[in-house]
Amino acid sequence: MNTMNSMQQQASQAVQRLQGTWRSAMGRMTNQMFPVRKQDLEKIRLQTGRTGLEYATFLPLQIVYYFNAFFAPFWIVGFLLSIVDKYSQLNYIYQPILIALFCLYCILEFIRLYIGYFGNLSENIADLAGSWLITTIIQLPAICFFLFNYYLLVNPFEIVMHSVEFIFVLLEVIMGLYTIKVFQTVQALKFHHKMEYFNADGLDQSGESREDGYVYYNNAFEGTELRRRNAGQTTIA
Repeated sequence: MNTMNSMQQQASQAVQRLQGTWRSAMGRMTNQMFPVRKQDLEKIRLQTGRTGLEYATFLPLQIVYYFNAFFAPFWIVGFLLSIVDKYSQLNYIYQPILIALFCLYCILEFIRLYIGYFGNLSENIADLAGSWLITTIIQLPAICFFLFNYYLLVNPFEIVMHSVEFIFVLLEVIMGLYTIKVFQTVQALKFHHKMEYFNADGLDQSGESREDGYVYYNNAFEGTELRRRNAGQTTIA
């Protein structure tokens, strides 16, 4: 019976060492693919010890999305009325261009505001980046076309309305790029932090093995430490 228990303990320790070796390899690969500065990692480690990981949502961008979402329906209705009023006076080349671009802008406006708003709120880089690309590639050139094209017969009402929309879009482009970079840095730091302090499976909340009294501390960057509680013994695997 003792021999069987000893073999089980040795097998368990071998599995723990194998897991530690695998995580160490993953940690080294993570350092190569997503390098971070040591001072940044230490900063987030200290912050986690005090208050836990905090949200990186950029509040000014969230405010801009919020007010833009309220302004968008008024802009669409106002611009539609202006198009109806001046449509017959436009050049025949600009008539289909204006209608097509207006329809595309209206469809994408609500999509980009939705995914941008919740992408920033949930720190989802994919959603926020998608919203930023739509805003930069389509919405910004389109609103510039509506506002600065002389041949569209822009009236004072449209100038005021398009100027407000242009400010919203421009702020979202600038703030969105900044927020995406912040999210990338924060998520890389969180990933490094989790890799560094991910304990082996099968341990209780105190970190003490239920089988042999050893404490396993898996460090993705330094290997696996086996420490016996109150014994002062440390072995680096």
